Amino acid sequence: MSLSYETAEEWAEELSLSVDPDLETLEAYALQRHPEVVAALGPQGAVLAERIRPGANGSRGTLSCIAGLLLFGAIGVAPILGVAIYAEAPGVLFSSVPPVAARTAIPISSWCFGITTAVLLVGAIVWLVRGARWNPALLGYAVLSFVMSGFATIGLANVAARDEFAGLACWLWPVRAALIVAAAVGLAVLLRVRHRAPDDAGASDGADRGQPDQGEQAGPDAVELVAALPEGDRERALADRNAALDALGRRGFLTGGTVGRARAVPLGGLGAFRWTGNPDAGTAARG
Repeated sequence: MSLSYETAEEWAEELSLSVDPDLETLEAYALQRHPEVVAALGPQGAVLAERIRPGANGSRGTLSCIAGLLLFGAIGVAPILGVAIYAEAPGVLFSSVPPVAARTAIPISSWCFGITTAVLLVGAIVWLVRGARWNPALLGYAVLSFVMSGFATIGLANVAARDEFAGLACWLWPVRAALIVAAAVGLAVLLRVRHRAPDDAGASDGADRGQPDQGEQAGPDAVELVAALPEGDRERALADRNAALDALGRRGFLTGGTVGRARAVPLGGLGAFRWTGNPDAGTAARG
């Protein structure tokens, strides 16, 4: 596999103006032909390296994708079935199919929304552990669950009244739980809309723009691995990295001083830069 852009310069030219540039990601794009070096750049480099490693990840990624689709299909059916099981079929299409009796439909619907609640909770925990970044899939499932559980809250009461079903209250608890959890999860994901994954946003959120603190260099391991690369590869990657830094400076993400200091850092060492909040950096050249 490869990353979204073939060069770091292309990444820098396309970077959204609404996010802060992450120099570790920039170097990962410049060095993407060498995933072992990218993995040593830092946490984001390790994530990106997994996407570009050849060979072993291909079949494993395919199997994971298939398993994920099957699992998503199974859990996605739960909130839909929770409504479909009690809803009356349109007479024009299924005139001979009677509605499912309340004594059968209500427990099945309740179990479906119990599963939905569990899936939402597990999904939220995994989402938090992985950094609580923007996740449209989780948001979509939360919205679907919220809408379906809202329908069921009203619909099950109507079905119970229709068939004079007693004991509805206890079966409604999972439905209400799904409604509340779905609303909470959906709102939480919406609040993280600007916190994208490295390859999507190409930046780290929450970092202040300004001059970097050159204290400790990013991973001596990464710098040493770069030094062991063929000279031609090093020169190509360094030229691409510096062109990307110039592009960030030209677009107003970095000041001229920041670009100069960053260019002086050995290839593989930008990940340790810390922004000190220079108020003159970042937005001045944007328009």
